[in-house]
Amino acid sequence: MKDLVSLVPVPLDQNVPVYAVSSNSKEVSPGSLFIAVSGHASDGVDYLQDAVEKGAVAVVVEEAKREKALGKIDENKVLIIWVEDSRIALADIASKFYDKQPKHIAAITGTSGKSSIVWFVRQIMNDLGFSTASLGTIGLHADGFFEKGALTTADPITLHKTLKMLSEKKIDYLAMEASSHGIEQHRLDGVQLKVAAFTNLSQDHLDYHKDMDAYFEAKQGLFTRCLDQNGTAILNADIPEFKKLSEICEARSLKTISYGIHALGDNTITLVNRSAKENGQDLVLLISNQRVELDLPLIGAFQTQNVLCAIAIVYALVDEEIELNALVKVVSNLKTVPGRLERIEGHPVGASVYVDYAHKPGALDAVLNAVRPHTKGILYVVFGCGGDRDRGKRSQMAQIAHDLADEVIVTDDNPRTEDPAAIRAEIVAGFPSFKNIGDRRKAIDFAISSLRTGDSLIIAGKGHESGQTFQAQTLPFDDRDETRKSIQSLINKDKEK
Repeated sequence: MKDLVSLVPVPLDQNVPVYAVSSNSKEVSPGSLFIAVSGHASDGVDYLQDAVEKGAVAVVVEEAKREKALGKIDENKVLIIWVEDSRIALADIASKFYDKQPKHIAAITGTSGKSSIVWFVRQIMNDLGFSTASLGTIGLHADGFFEKGALTTADPITLHKTLKMLSEKKIDYLAMEASSHGIEQHRLDGVQLKVAAFTNLSQDHLDYHKDMDAYFEAKQGLFTRCLDQNGTAILNADIPEFKKLSEICEARSLKTISYGIHALGDNTITLVNRSAKENGQDLVLLISNQRVELDLPLIGAFQTQNVLCAIAIVYALVDEEIELNALVKVVSNLKTVPGRLERIEGHPVGASVYVDYAHKPGALDAVLNAVRPHTKGILYVVFGCGGDRDRGKRSQMAQIAHDLADEVIVTDDNPRTEDPAAIRAEIVAGFPSFKNIGDRRKAIDFAISSLRTGDSLIIAGKGHESGQTFQAQTLPFDDRDETRKSIQSLINKDKEK
């Protein structure tokens, strides 16, 4: 419980106890403060009456919607707090109501790599002896518990409630994902960020952002607005956006650490050499000009970039000096994120099978290029595209699959409210060699049964997801489980021969 005056500026004679804060009228209970936030599909002002009837002691409404709000509720019967931006107010109120956070928080943005990086940071930090959690698309992971996630970046109330819980569990470090939606919608405002990192930029979410410039600008907010003035920015020196991001950080006098092949000078993690081997890669790095050799048990150039970023974040988060030999040891034992280039063992002819979350052009390009050096035979890919999302990705991903894979099987991803056959038709248009198998289970079975010794298969698009969404219904479906079943079925058939 908090006093209202501790959350929003109101006269003392209007101060009342607040037992909960909410932006969802369905969750309002007696003694709640309701914040009317506008979304893409609905307007919180439309639910003001519901909130008041359920016992809201005060409501927060944007000044620009005064006339509409006063048509819903009587300001003589309930306290209305007028604000310029309700999303900013929501984040501020949530941070004050749930007023505890881990002491050291890093947020990672970029089109690809966020989930892997927070996962790696948590592994490295925990193995070095620091109590650390990771938060994002695949949920909340920390010592002794796991909570499944739904969004890359949660709403401010859920987020700050989680931060308080972690703090009370004595977890001092947190690595979290920061989506462009979350940054633009001020969900991270009020989070005390010590570190902010940028991975890369490729086409995604153009169903939400009007173009790539708007998409990039949304992500810049992590550095222009969210990162603490005394914080550290982690930047990928190998991307075209590096110069622009460096200028933004320099203008705020932020400390920066760059990583990558082109990272030069002090405060850098430089990739000197990378050589692929059967189940991993050997790396030579310069960490602040100190030579380090790593045996990384992960494949793919993009995983190398993710690991470099994770190492940079660890150095920025930890105030004390990190012993290089200890770092080398823990990085050499890293395990991949579930559903991120996750190898599924057991194919009867020894073919390599991977499940990956790649559902956008840059990610599909990266994962196909990652597996190619480890493929002696044919490289297969199974993929589709989600419905109700950026349609421009479909032709791009089709071209990438055509150029980088030897055999392409197009199937359903999460069609949502779109016609699955129409989505597949957009993907296969102009590519007559593509196999078109709508049933995802049958597509996986076809690919698994086609493999021969030396071949590789990537089943892309859903990764860790445990369901497939058609219309408003999500049916149980996990690519990893279905792949294991398909392999076992193939083994059983071989035994019957």
